[in-house]
Amino acid sequence: MPSDITVWTRFWIGEREVAVVSAAPAREGTISSLGKRCGKIETPGPGEKLFLVSSRRGIDPSLLDRCSTVLLCGDRVALIRTDQASADLLAGEGMEIKAVRPPPKVAISPVRRSSSAGGPVRRSSSAGRPLRPSPFQPGKESFNLSRDALIQEIIDRVTPPDVYDMIGNLSGENSVTIGGAPYTIQTRNSYRTIPIEKATQYGYEYFQGQGLSATYNDYTEDGYSCRNVVAAQAGTVNPGNIYIICAHLDDMPNAAIAPGADDNASGSTAVLLAASILSRYAFENTIRYVLFTGEEQGLVGSYYYVQGCAGSEDNILGALNFDMISYDADGDGRVEVYCGAMPSSGVLGDLLLNTISTYSLTLWPLKFTTGSEGWSDHSSFWDAGYPAILGIEDNGDDFNPYYHSLNDKRVHCNIAYATNYVKAAVGTTARLAVPISSITPKPTLTPGPTPTPTPPPSLVFEARPESLTPGERFTLGLTFQGSILRPFDFYVVADTPYGVYTVFLNGGLAQGVTPLYRGTPALQGPKSATIFNYVAIPALRSGIYTFYAAAVEAGKVPPVSTLAELSPSTPYIIAFDRAPISLH
Repeated sequence: MPSDITVWTRFWIGEREVAVVSAAPAREGTISSLGKRCGKIETPGPGEKLFLVSSRRGIDPSLLDRCSTVLLCGDRVALIRTDQASADLLAGEGMEIKAVRPPPKVAISPVRRSSSAGGPVRRSSSAGRPLRPSPFQPGKESFNLSRDALIQEIIDRVTPPDVYDMIGNLSGENSVTIGGAPYTIQTRNSYRTIPIEKATQYGYEYFQGQGLSATYNDYTEDGYSCRNVVAAQAGTVNPGNIYIICAHLDDMPNAAIAPGADDNASGSTAVLLAASILSRYAFENTIRYVLFTGEEQGLVGSYYYVQGCAGSEDNILGALNFDMISYDADGDGRVEVYCGAMPSSGVLGDLLLNTISTYSLTLWPLKFTTGSEGWSDHSSFWDAGYPAILGIEDNGDDFNPYYHSLNDKRVHCNIAYATNYVKAAVGTTARLAVPISSITPKPTLTPGPTPTPTPPPSLVFEARPESLTPGERFTLGLTFQGSILRPFDFYVVADTPYGVYTVFLNGGLAQGVTPLYRGTPALQGPKSATIFNYVAIPALRSGIYTFYAAAVEAGKVPPVSTLAELSPSTPYIIAFDRAPISLH
């Protein structure tokens, strides 16, 4: 395609690849000569943008018509013109959105660099986009594809407790320390100013705690300001060669409580644990650890980050993006790796698959090129011509039913599956960067028997539906797991716009905090049992109604004033969960 015709993005509708391009008026004849394969898009009006939207449940044309001007529509993908608020509404309905923008306007002259194979790194191009170096020439791999002891040591450092705890830290299960004070990250939505500021500060301070150089990457979009978090670990041989491991930190829905455990505390966990582990080693190439915000608003944060990278002519050899890597209800271990059409991106995907097989990780990986998903931050790298891949869980039959909901909680994550996925992510990043030596020697441990862990007692408290209108009835379900070995009191309370109420088994409400059960005998286990299931009728005032269930040490009464601060780490709380409902 001529150099003065610019490709904004590419996407797939079924087996057909579609490109959005821009051109000078003089080139309209060239484009029109393509005939029926080409259509002209009017320039978006003030406050409008182009968006790609997708839904795994299928596109609802009537919903799109109410919120946008539909330019092109398939069964699962549509190109629309609308404003940001309407696009956010579609995201709130469970759709994935991507803002379609022009790529960075940067021309990079060829630079000869020595590859590990001894020759110059070849450049691959994406029509109309800046040329970028490929990590290595397909078919002439320069990486060690056999088992390596140092890589195995790195992979072995990823443990289930670390994955479990980090997902909990990011999804409000655990209290964390931010700025020297305790804080619970109950939402990471980019529109929630203080919580997303705290969440990004947590990532920033975590990176610093690993001895890495951390920075905020600030941006402003449609009047709101936010920031990505970036940490760098300089290579000791080729510091100008950059590999990125990234994930989006923000989540949905736009609510005061939005755990976002799978989407995307899980992917962020891969980035943070990679920083914790890989910072102990020296590498030939530079590694960047990046946490994006604004992903749920159309890949906003990654767009501005990649713009900056292109403007600085950063030599990014590959970006590994991980988004939703912890849900595996059917236990088949399916991993989907989206590489797009660039051969250099395909090589990145091949290395991830090779890591899974070479290091015997119990995952079932599938690689996609044609029809690759573009609904995450890797797409921003693709649009700028950088090699990148997306690693995600089963995107089809075993799709997470709690996606973009208030019940995307850690309890629904498959920690064994997530741990293997993080191992694959960390191991592949290490292989790309090429480890030289361990900075912090691994301590010598005397092997001993591995104890069988006893899971802590837990409550799973869920509301159906999570969003309703005045007068609708809803169900609260409570399941207990584990063992409680001492007497306890049991509470279910509702924090409403009218005050705090105890909720009784018949669905009735009484003002104040009263135990449903007092001095309940110890529960022996471990076992799982549904304690009760009931229907309550909400009040008519709009707002967030948060229901709390807690097993509390006998005689301890949860103070009404601190309900919002309760967590499993509160000293007298034995087991605890919350179920928010939004009343429109």
